[in-house]
Amino acid sequence: FDAGILTLGHSITSRMVIPPNDANYTISAFCSVDCTEEYLPPDGIKIFANVLHTHLAGTGVALSVIRENDNGEYQEIRPVDRNLQYDFNFQQTNHLMEEITVLPGDILLLRCYYNTRGRSGVTIGGESTNEEMCLAFPVYYPRVEMNSCASFPIFDQLLSFVLQDVPAEYQESFAVFQNDTSGPTIQAVLNQLEWNEQQINSFEENVYQTGTQFAFCYSDTDFNSTLEQIPDVCCYYNPAKPVRNCTLVETEEPDGASMTHMNAGLLVLLLSSLVFFI
Repeated sequence: FDAGILTLGHSITSRMVIPPNDANYTISAFCSVDCTEEYLPPDGIKIFANVLHTHLAGTGVALSVIRENDNGEYQEIRPVDRNLQYDFNFQQTNHLMEEITVLPGDILLLRCYYNTRGRSGVTIGGESTNEEMCLAFPVYYPRVEMNSCASFPIFDQLLSFVLQDVPAEYQESFAVFQNDTSGPTIQAVLNQLEWNEQQINSFEENVYQTGTQFAFCYSDTDFNSTLEQIPDVCCYYNPAKPVRNCTLVETEEPDGASMTHMNAGLLVLLLSSLVFFI
């Protein structure tokens, strides 16, 4: 078989917004059912290595395979890769001792965690290390035509956040988001807020938990997109039994994984190959 590298995660765009003064803000992105159904072969693909990537505010990253069960609920089949002690200065390749199968119709869910304590304004997505990314690069076989699979929020629930949690004197300025979501505009508008705990939690809920995402994937010749919410995962993987409504708090790495340091040249190659449609 030929092997391939998939670029997976949150589109590199200013629509990725992380408020300041939060020790554990969560960004989620996914590769959709439509994309895995379109591009993966009937027997699926097997992931045997992976690279996780954020910038300086990142403190943890977790990549999971999500599948709909017989009850119509989404559950985590297996964690692919997880590093909850992530350090930008020590990025590495995880060579899985056990291959992870991803089938057509599965979802690849990526969660990234950030600490923005000490930052005075919002952090947006971008290529600078003071901006942020939320990416994974699973290495797999057999190679498929899909090059990238990603998502980003369309801010369709932003009005709920504005009406509930933005002071009246600032609410009118948020109307600009209807036509302009460039980085300078997003930062100028959102940096009017002091970002208390209620505002941070509400923004995360309305943007990533209940808000609609633009999910897309593409090959050299095709482009596929859909509008949908990030899957609400009912059950997380446990070797003995599913655990319902759990929170990702463990610090150990997934069973059957060993870590080896990544060649810096490979990281440069991976990042230089990123091409995301915004």
